[in-house]
Formats: sequence, C-alpha cells, structure tokens
Amino acid sequence: MMFRSVDISNRIDKAHQVHSRTFELSKTQVVNALLQWAENATGTEPDLNRFTDCVYIKDAHGCIIRENQALCDVFANGGTMIGRTVGSDETDNHTDAVLLLGNPWIECQHFAANADGRMCALQTFKRRLDELADPAFCILGVSRILGFVDKDEDVRRLSLREQFAVFNTLDDIDHTICRMIADGESTKDIAATVHLTTKSIENRRQRIMTSLGLRRPVEIVKLLVRLEENRMIDRLR
Repeated sequence: MMFRSVDISNRIDKAHQVHSRTFELSKTQVVNALLQWAENATGTEPDLNRFTDCVYIKDAHGCIIRENQALCDVFANGGTMIGRTVGSDETDNHTDAVLLLGNPWIECQHFAANADGRMCALQTFKRRLDELADPAFCILGVSRILGFVDKDEDVRRLSLREQFAVFNTLDDIDHTICRMIADGESTKDIAATVHLTTKSIENRRQRIMTSLGLRRPVEIVKLLVRLEENRMIDRLR
C-alpha cells in the first residue's frame, strides 16, 4: 500500500514558542564547540553532556558515533545509542538523506517515540560537519522535546494534520496493517501477510493507535477515510 506524502505546516505549540530562542542558542553553542575543536586538531573532543538538549553525531551510514546523556535518557532509558539511529521514524532517515545530498543544514518539527514508547513532538536541527574533515563525523543533530502526545482523556486530541504527520512516520508494515484493518481483515490474516506473529500485530496495532491518539481499531478506519477524503493519502484500494 502506497501513501502519498504532501507538504504540511504543523501547528506551532506554545511550548515551541517559549523554547525557540533558547533552542537557537543551544544549537549555536553546540556547533561552535565542534568548530572550535575542528580548528584545534590536537584538542580533546567537546563534552556533549554539558548540553541539556539531545545531541548526537552520526557517520555517513546514519549510525550514532557520539552522544550525550540527554539523548540516552530519552531514547535508551539511560543506555547507549552508539551504533543505532535516533528512533525509527522516517523523518530521521529523510533529513539525513537531504544532508548527504549536499544541503548544509536542515531544521524541522516531527514526531518520534521515546524509549518508553511515548510519542513526543520534537524540534530537530541537523548540520553537515564538513569542517571536521573526517568521514566518520558526518552529521550533527540537536533535538528538543516540545511536548508529548498523551492518550489521557484530558489531553487534547491531535488535529488531522498532526495525525497525518505522525502517520507518515510509520513504516511500511504499519501502513499495511492499517490498510488491512480498513479492509476488515483478521489479525491472523494480517500476521500471515506481513510474516509476523498475531501477538506482534496486536502490539503494533496498539502502538499505532497510541501514536495517532486513537482508542479503538475502528478509529484507524475512520482516520484513513478522512485522510483520503482530504487528499492526504492515495486511495485505499
């Protein structure tokens, strides 16, 4: 099942408005620390742990080779992220690709699940590290959590555009699961199609609903219909 992505403008939350200036300062400080290190080849690497935002450096394969504690706390429950990518959302992969194609930097708002599976809204700045003249040090990333998407009744529900943004972070298997749910297929049939266990399908279905702010599988069907009606995705069949 193929879904057509379109450019969207996410609503800017109050949390982002409050933190935008300090985030600008934070990313400038991180970049300056790395550039100063690049100018002094014999100096020690900058201490990334002094930054409260999530900071990481990736190689050309998209794997993390340097990290700070804030990143580990958010995405690895205090463990290490070395050798891994940041989350599993497509936004991370797409922005890496944009940089590797030659863009000097990129900044965006997106959604990703933390180590506990809780969906959070992030402001992320990425920059090429050509000044370091080391192919292993390819991409710098600085991310700040703007807020969390909770499933509690007293928390606002996502707008359709926000749900579409989250939907685009799901992988192909999740998209197939959504389509087959919309087609009325059983969990057993879905599991056979994507070569996973029924338990894995149930877990993925719950994660999908949590990410999209939904409470029942039937709401997945309704959401796909709304996305199609608003021409945010291609026809379901």
